[in-house]
Amino acid sequence: MEIPKLPKAEIKALVPVKKTVKLTAKTRKVVVLPELQTYVIQPNRVTFTIFDGFSLTQLKAFSAIMLNLQEAVKLDMNNGDFKQLSLFKQFEQSIKFDLSLKDITKDPRAYTPIKEAISQISEINVKIPLKDNNGKGYHISTSLITALIPDEADYKSVISIKIERSIAEYLIQIPKGKKGAEQYTRYMLEVALGANSSYTIRIYQM
Repeated sequence: MEIPKLPKAEIKALVPVKKTVKLTAKTRKVVVLPELQTYVIQPNRVTFTIFDGFSLTQLKAFSAIMLNLQEAVKLDMNNGDFKQLSLFKQFEQSIKFDLSLKDITKDPRAYTPIKEAISQISEINVKIPLKDNNGKGYHISTSLITALIPDEADYKSVISIKIERSIAEYLIQIPKGKKGAEQYTRYMLEVALGANSSYTIRIYQM
């Protein structure tokens, strides 16, 4: 495939808001938005390439993974140096964080499918294009993530996620179009995690 924990700092942003009700123009159906609204931002190249063929559970798990990168994504959008974050200073060639199963689902019966989905994500091969100082093209071929997954899981269980530095940068950096417009997707995490179909998440993101 060609690819062209909820961080503690993020928890502060997860504050309850008033319930919003919308009426769709066509059906006049009442749509109630979640009381807790957490937004995830990711590059469009991630939205339109990485997720091809993902199952519903894989999409939910990857949304949780992207949430852990939001501090870096927002810093990049504001022209900051996200590589100075502690997340990037722990290890030279990779970043690492813990993903809590209860942050993806409150249903313990879903823990096994989530573990399997993350295991499958770790098997996905990705290619990151790059050029040397002379302009010669290469690509890095590697797995999307590496995951340390517990055999038995409960509501306290976490999955340790490791992402190679080049992959992490690709997931974080927001490209700009020809006119300087940032090319990113912004979606509500609660909508993604509450979806009953992978098509729902993909259509919503697009």
